[in-house]
Amino acid sequence: MDENQILKNEKKNNNNDDGTKSVVLSLETLSKEYDTVLIKYNQAQKDYIDYLKSQSSNNSCSKYNSDTKGIDQACYDEIWKKSGCTTTGVTNANSDYSKAQTLNGLIYDSFLWATMTDSQHRDGCYGTTTNFSTATAPNYNINTENLIDIKGATFWGTSKLSEGPSTSIEQCKAMCSSDSSCTGATYNPDKAYCWTRTGDSQVGVGMPNDYAIIPENLKYLKVIQGLSQKLTNINDKILKTMNKGEPLYSQQDIKRKQQTIVLNQNYKKLTEEREKVEKTIKKYQNLNKAQNEGEIVITKNYSVFISLIIIFLIIVCLFIKVLPNTATVQQGGSLKNNTYILIFIIVLITVIIWNKILK
Repeated sequence: MDENQILKNEKKNNNNDDGTKSVVLSLETLSKEYDTVLIKYNQAQKDYIDYLKSQSSNNSCSKYNSDTKGIDQACYDEIWKKSGCTTTGVTNANSDYSKAQTLNGLIYDSFLWATMTDSQHRDGCYGTTTNFSTATAPNYNINTENLIDIKGATFWGTSKLSEGPSTSIEQCKAMCSSDSSCTGATYNPDKAYCWTRTGDSQVGVGMPNDYAIIPENLKYLKVIQGLSQKLTNINDKILKTMNKGEPLYSQQDIKRKQQTIVLNQNYKKLTEEREKVEKTIKKYQNLNKAQNEGEIVITKNYSVFISLIIIFLIIVCLFIKVLPNTATVQQGGSLKNNTYILIFIIVLITVIIWNKILK
């Protein structure tokens, strides 16, 4: 493989790594965003459940119908509050007048206190408050949920119920509350007009001065619905990112497998080279040992040789010294016995020296 091809492969691998890192970072960001929205979603559900519990415990008039008499104090206080009055301790459910009135009778009486303009009724209903009810009809649907308003939004339900001029949001709410089939309304103060609707639908986006009038529970459901949609959108993004990153993961996996094969091959080659080197080193060590042993033998033989030569020379000198006295030829041409002994010794020493040198 030439150098250009290697550079191309490295650049390609780096690009793959950058792509994988980008996918991983995107997944981490989306996961954190999902966890944050999920916490909000769980809290919104908890708030909605708490609201339903509070509504169940605060709906004191649910046990009465429109013609029921002998309304208790808790229900009377609720009627008083829902009419718009803000004072407390004014109503008395145990009075003869209150006991003689039906549920709808007390609702109508509270409506009069909330809308009459004389000081007695105004002070009795509102005290020092200057925010007065502008309702034109009593709300006999006492057991229906409280209506709230959302600015910049509209509610059109599934079908038209009624519509007409309205001077305030409270009056538009009263129009909806007076009809048990009303599920919400839209109010515009610029036009001073109210549209009441029936049926369930989403809260829509309206003009800046539009007001969507809906039951309070729909406010919680609207929040839950929005968060649920966010969770769905984030989950879709996570799935798309994972699908996008899958080819990169596959390429990385193939690359890792190829690298593993190359590493195994290189390891095998290195192992073979190591064995060769070890054999060479061992062979060298054996040669070096043999050489050292040979040098030791040579040195030893040389020392022996020198020693024997010296001994030999000494014996020869002794022989020369003795020879004039012992070398007289006997009768018959033979040498004396001492001469033979010396010759034998010289020969023996010569043989010994020669054997030592050969060893």
